[in-house]
Amino acid sequence: MKVVDTQGNEYLPIQTSGGGFGLEFTQPIPPKQKAPPPDSPAVTGPEGGAMVLFRVKEESATDNLPLHLQIPAPGGKQSSVTLDI
Repeated sequence: MKVVDTQGNEYLPIQTSGGGFGLEFTQPIPPKQKAPPPDSPAVTGPEGGAMVLFRVKEESATDNLPLHLQIPAPGGKQSSVTLDI
């Protein structure tokens, strides 16, 4: 998973899983499984999901828009979401 700006700069997620609210990136999520785990603080908290945090250069967040979240998928495929920031 990464964020890419219009200049081709790529930003990887920051590891935030220590407190139980960040998404673990150590293992792929198996088909038909969910992340975060059902008994984790992320699921039982008010948001009901995990956080993925990216540190992006200021010019990417203001001048190099739009940003795209690229999500790898099985078989070498990839999904992309345009981020509205």
